[in-house]
Amino acid sequence: MKNKPILTSGTVRHKVIIDTLKRSTGQKVFLLIQPYPFVVFGSIVAVKHDFLLIDIQANRLSEVQKGTIHVKIEDIEAFYIEAAGPKIPTET
Repeated sequence: MKNKPILTSGTVRHKVIIDTLKRSTGQKVFLLIQPYPFVVFGSIVAVKHDFLLIDIQANRLSEVQKGTIHVKIEDIEAFYIEAAGPKIPTET
């Protein structure tokens, strides 16, 4: 008999976040990332393994203004995906 993987609240959370981000490819997203206060506004390019690829539109760091960055999914503290609700601003 094969052992089933043990699902913890952390692994379920991780899977739900990955599934949500994959379904939202191409949409605008707001991310709050560790270490605080790192804020990113951009579009979801792809989800690859444990990383989210974001095309940056705006953020709070002058060193990183445009381009695509890789964000480790476990470092995401909060996110909002633009859909039918309020619009995400394009400037900080």
